Amino acid sequence: MSSGAGGRHFYDAYVGEYDYGNDVILTVTKEDDRLFAQLVGQEKYDIFPKLETEFFWKVVDAQIDFVKDEQGKVIKAIHRQVGIDIIEAPKIKSNPATFASCQCLVGQNRGTPVDGCSSLDIVRSNTTDIKGGGSQ
Repeated sequence: MSSGAGGRHFYDAYVGEYDYGNDVILTVTKEDDRLFAQLVGQEKYDIFPKLETEFFWKVVDAQIDFVKDEQGKVIKAIHRQVGIDIIEAPKIKSNPATFASCQCLVGQNRGTPVDGCSSLDIVRSNTTDIKGGGSQ
């Protein structure tokens, strides 16, 4: 693995929220050239790269693999703890930084899903447009 911010550009693809089920969400964030993971109600911890799509925690015996589709978009994470517990968590929200551009596109192309937006975001944006708050 290369070090430094230039070698960590692929981190952006992993940023977002992953659904662990039962109202448990893992939020992955990026700060400078570091990647963090935080489960709802727990501390935020660094995750460290083993390979480009495989990361591990140092505070607990756990690994996470980010899975991409044929187009290279991250679609889920596979979490392994103590080598035996496996959770497949679909990615439910992408990098929050994409939300602003998503909202604008939805206003112009009503109902068209845009990467980084959930159906709920589209409904919220369309509701704002209907009330006169969004672009027509």
